[in-house]
Amino acid sequence: MIYTKTQTEIMSAVSSYKYVTCFMARQTGKTTLAVDLAMASSVDTKVLLLTLRPAYIEDSYGLVRLENIDLTIDKDAEYGLIIVDEPDFLSSKVTRQLEKLLDGHTGRVLMLGTPGLNKSIFSEFYTRGLQGEPGYYSIRADYRQSPNKGYISRVEAGEFQGCPDELYPRQRWAHPC
Repeated sequence: MIYTKTQTEIMSAVSSYKYVTCFMARQTGKTTLAVDLAMASSVDTKVLLLTLRPAYIEDSYGLVRLENIDLTIDKDAEYGLIIVDEPDFLSSKVTRQLEKLLDGHTGRVLMLGTPGLNKSIFSEFYTRGLQGEPGYYSIRADYRQSPNKGYISRVEAGEFQGCPDELYPRQRWAHPC
């Protein structure tokens, strides 16, 4: 697998910081990176991979066969790494469970997502990284960091400008709204 500069920065940050938060535009390889990191990390630690599409991940990557990766929260498990793919779009129930889990968590956390319109745990952790709080690291990647060159050319051709004004900056530039 060949990774973009941003994806490589994320992988490096996960080994150096407790909380890594990435505001990323659409189609920048978030889910693929989340799965790759989960699989690599599961060799030596228990991993929680929270995603909007667990069935897609199970089907596409066969994660259902890997014993060290959970796709749902087990409140009794000790996770060495928690990866949250699109945290702003998790249900409120899962978000509350995640917040409880993070309260006493001693491992590392990676949140990858397209910034949402509401303030959330995702934007809170991102802000902490921007402010240089110890243990926090924040990364922002706009559409130009997408490994999908066809997507980049469609964005630059203006094909996606039909989305609502409040969503456009977040989807293209990964700006918090």
